[in-house]
Amino acid sequence: MLVVTIRRHSRSDAGTQGSMTLADGSKDHFDTLEPRDCIAAGSYSAYIHRVPAFNPHIDAMAYRRVYQLQDVKGHDRPDIDFGQFAGDRSLGLYNDMLGAIAVGLGFTRKLPPNGTYRAQLALQNSRNTLGRLMARTHGSGIIIDIIDP
Repeated sequence: MLVVTIRRHSRSDAGTQGSMTLADGSKDHFDTLEPRDCIAAGSYSAYIHRVPAFNPHIDAMAYRRVYQLQDVKGHDRPDIDFGQFAGDRSLGLYNDMLGAIAVGLGFTRKLPPNGTYRAQLALQNSRNTLGRLMARTHGSGIIIDIIDP
């Protein structure tokens, strides 16, 4: 199985930033964002899983594919999915994470979409980057190595 490494760089109330690389010799690089201390550092297998997603264009339920991590202590099958904000809700920060880890390309500070929160750390291009990750791994099972600083 392909090994995917997530190296965490910094933690804050607005989320844990990291970078993701694939051990296939490619130059592909992804950024990651997750709620603070969401998943313990370690090695986890991950497989494709279908999750329901409402498609407003056809007014029906559809499915999309995400990676689901296996055997993560304290979590019931957490996903690698898309999202922009991973703020700590108990501190009044915005969080729109659909999974436990989001992938994207680059970070910025911006206002959440509902306008009731202050500007905070946001992951960019998450939805497209998740599709790119799926294409690079060909939907095969992967090993996720999460490394703390």
